[in-house]
Amino acid sequence: TISLAGPPPNGWQTTYKVDREANLALDLGYMYEYEATSERFSLYQMGFNEDQEITLKSLGIKGARYNVKEPIINFNINCFNAIGKLDNEAEGLFDEEAVNNYANTLITDLFDIEGESNPVRGIEKEGVLILGAWM
Repeated sequence: TISLAGPPPNGWQTTYKVDREANLALDLGYMYEYEATSERFSLYQMGFNEDQEITLKSLGIKGARYNVKEPIINFNINCFNAIGKLDNEAEGLFDEEAVNNYANTLITDLFDIEGESNPVRGIEKEGVLILGAWM
């Protein structure tokens, strides 16, 4: 737990590790500040802090597993599974990755987009914000 400012004697005590979520917010903020795609990709994969428990990437990989009762997650998994089948991929695959990892697969693809125009450059930041915010 972490003590926050509050009434005496010890302030408010959190019941979980709020720094995990705070680190994710900081990582996303840094992604908007960094110019180099390689720096943004490193933040996405590993986070800013070396011992970070949750990263933006882990949200895209583990998020669907933890939210299997959420209708939108199941809808997305089924849709990306169908897209994989249309691309002649095996059941449960999307873009050669496990379909429940669709968020990470999409973000990784966005990092690979080439281009320097304003709508394209840095588009992965928007993807992380959109997909990570609700997962």
